[in-house]
Amino acid sequence: MDGVTDIMTKVKFIASVQRDEKINVKQMTVQLNSMWAVLSRLWHQENRAHTLSFLTTTIQRGFEILQNCMDSQKRSERVVCQHLANDLQACVPALHNLRYTYAHDRIFACSIHTLQEMMVARMTELAAHPSKFGLFPDLKSVHVEPSPPEPPHLDSTPTSWGPTEPVLERSGAPSKN
Repeated sequence: MDGVTDIMTKVKFIASVQRDEKINVKQMTVQLNSMWAVLSRLWHQENRAHTLSFLTTTIQRGFEILQNCMDSQKRSERVVCQHLANDLQACVPALHNLRYTYAHDRIFACSIHTLQEMMVARMTELAAHPSKFGLFPDLKSVHVEPSPPEPPHLDSTPTSWGPTEPVLERSGAPSKN
């Protein structure tokens, strides 16, 4: 049950990710999308490939556990199964938040989008399973959002290092500064 607990914890962690947060896989934390996060991720050798691998592996393992405990006769395992199903369902909007955070990286955002679609397909399949309890009762409310608008980039903010308009002399002609 220890492996199950670990996966359930990680699935809950994924489900808690908000917009503009990046996952630090090695430290199992989230970081706000900022220059500090960029430097920290560089220093700790964190990258999107690690994040995508973590997401994919954790979610796949979650569905494997769910599949294995669906037909259990033990009430405690069925309760665990229902909690895991609820948490996996909560991952879909959290993955949308990651797509927003990484909208500037189209291939990564598309990978996350594909993961979301695969999750919904798997949930649909499991919801139709003739088990003794209903998994994903709110499945109709789960949908994969279209691609989010691209957020502003860190380097696209205007700077105040100098005037953006030509400086006008008192005579009304632009100066040659």
